[in-house]
Amino acid sequence: MPSLAGGGAERVMVTLANGMALRNVKVDLVVVKAEGVYLEDISPQVRLVELGASRVLFSLPALVRYLRRERPYALLSALNHANIIALWARKLARSGTRLVVSERNTLSRDVSSGRFKRGLPWLMRLNYPSADAIIAVSSGVADDLAQTVRACRASGSMLSICH
Repeated sequence: MPSLAGGGAERVMVTLANGMALRNVKVDLVVVKAEGVYLEDISPQVRLVELGASRVLFSLPALVRYLRRERPYALLSALNHANIIALWARKLARSGTRLVVSERNTLSRDVSSGRFKRGLPWLMRLNYPSADAIIAVSSGVADDLAQTVRACRASGSMLSICH
């Protein structure tokens, strides 16, 4: 995650991390910047790892180092730009970490709001096939993602990239 600033994705990731920790799963919550309203909600059983970069893109080297050093079994990423960086980091780290990317917003609507974001579907189309799984928070988000990046619906909110 970029940070733990107020937002649905941030709240959900903290809730998931806390829930897994309650079940005695070792959990690291990896963020670019350790800031935001949800910091105080993190369970003491969850280790907060700050990558210490000014932007998600600039966190790539630190995430590569984290993956090489910690060798986590799995990584769940949220938010499309962070998902792309996570995919690049795993490849550069030559890590066997299973990587699940999650989509939480309607991409077609987001793409219309800026020049950089117009390149997101292309970056996602190129990089998402290397994910172990792609999940969406709803059928509507899955349908939109399938249309926007030419992903194929597997079942429910699971997707794969069409070849």
